Amino acid sequence: MNNISLKLTGVFVALLLIAVATNANAQNQAKSSYVYGITPDGKLMWYRHVGADSGLGLETTGSWQGANEVGHGWNGFASVFAGGSNIIYLIRSDGTLDWRQHQGVRTGLTEWGASKVVGRGWNGFRQVFSGGGGILYVIEAGGKLRWYRHNGYQTGAGFETPGAWEGPREVGRGWASFKQVFSGGNGIIYAI
Repeated sequence: MNNISLKLTGVFVALLLIAVATNANAQNQAKSSYVYGITPDGKLMWYRHVGADSGLGLETTGSWQGANEVGHGWNGFASVFAGGSNIIYLIRSDGTLDWRQHQGVRTGLTEWGASKVVGRGWNGFRQVFSGGGGILYVIEAGGKLRWYRHNGYQTGAGFETPGAWEGPREVGRGWASFKQVFSGGNGIIYAI
């Protein structure tokens, strides 16, 4: 367990992505969160926190599973963020928005669907993050908060597919001064 703790809290994790998924069984069953980290050499690491809904810690046997390497070559992107469930978005330095689906999310296996380009022009933003369910927010350099809906988030339908995207819509101003902004799910946004 100490090994997992060091890996989660150590400097080796350059970026954490959290994709929360719930078990389809009875409501009494513990829920799991899936945490991804990218190492400096580009390995994508997978962790499963069993009992995330109750805060089970390292003192509880079996509360954490992983670290499993589920990919490589994940460094060098302008941004990487969770899209909810098993979807991960990547923004390349040229502004290309890539969509990836981790089919091995529940097991920690290296099982991926085909990578798809779903957008262009996503560079130049201060920050991009997901609200889950296909909702993406961008913070522009001037502080405008814009909303997009990726209607094709479950299948990876991109800009060439009619109706795959809605937006942008300006939904806020004054967001440039925050150090970090992220979604808490269900339309809740936290800002530091």
